[in-house]
Amino acid sequence: MKIYAIGAQEPLIQHLEEIQKHRSLSSWRCFTTKLDKELYHDPYAQKIALNFIEKNYKNFDVCEFAFYWLKTGHVFLLFQGRMKKAHETFKNFLDFVSENALKQDFQTFDMGKQFDWVQDIFDEALKEIEARQKPEKEGDPEPEEKTDKETEEKKRQKEEANRLEKLKKKRDLRVKPLLLVVEDERMTQAFIGSMLENYCEVVLAETIAEGRKLYKEIWPSLVFMDIMLPDGDGQDLTEELMTLDPDAYVIMVSAHISDEKILRCKRAGAKGFVAKPVTKDKERLMQQIFDYNQYKKRH
Repeated sequence: MKIYAIGAQEPLIQHLEEIQKHRSLSSWRCFTTKLDKELYHDPYAQKIALNFIEKNYKNFDVCEFAFYWLKTGHVFLLFQGRMKKAHETFKNFLDFVSENALKQDFQTFDMGKQFDWVQDIFDEALKEIEARQKPEKEGDPEPEEKTDKETEEKKRQKEEANRLEKLKKKRDLRVKPLLLVVEDERMTQAFIGSMLENYCEVVLAETIAEGRKLYKEIWPSLVFMDIMLPDGDGQDLTEELMTLDPDAYVIMVSAHISDEKILRCKRAGAKGFVAKPVTKDKERLMQQIFDYNQYKKRH
């Protein structure tokens, strides 16, 4: 077990470099999130949180374990071993540190297949650290805190636009499509994953909120979208994604496809439909990937 808080970026850099050397064979996994500012700026609160990790280490039930807490609030847990127990224990940790606040969510990555995504998150954290240290290195006075909310908002919008532009370019360069499946039925998730894993990378989301968040983070090549989800209507999310990304390629996957729903989804920009249960429509499922590849060649 290794736990780093102060100066955690240096050992994390070394760890990521080591994984990068053997990424094709890597069995490392990663949980990552960014904690609330009040928590990571409070040394006492941070100490309590780290004590939780130390005391509950065995509950993760993993072979190798390295926990990194950066000064930006970014947390990276790298481990080798069982996913289920580690996932439950890390969620318990976030519930513990998020008491009396909104529950904290986190992302899960397979470092062998999704190393670049973890590296991108880490690079953003490093930029934030460097931006804070720059005035000290140059001997400049600390910048005054900006109170002009409009200026801050414009800056944020520009940074977000630049980030999305980078993601669009990365999407255009992919050889293997990245498929985001927004679906809450486990059997359908498993079937789509097993059917298509040789043709594209598959990332799962079970709710509207998860689907929206993941889309903005990974900018997928295409989306399989259920209509009836626990926290809303997939049609609404489809319309939202098409507004965010006019090039979004969304396929509706649902047992509740009426003529009215089909018309609404087409108007929103959906490229096709697959009826559930998908186990009875394998050819249609495969055809969607073929159609996407043909669409990509034309555009």
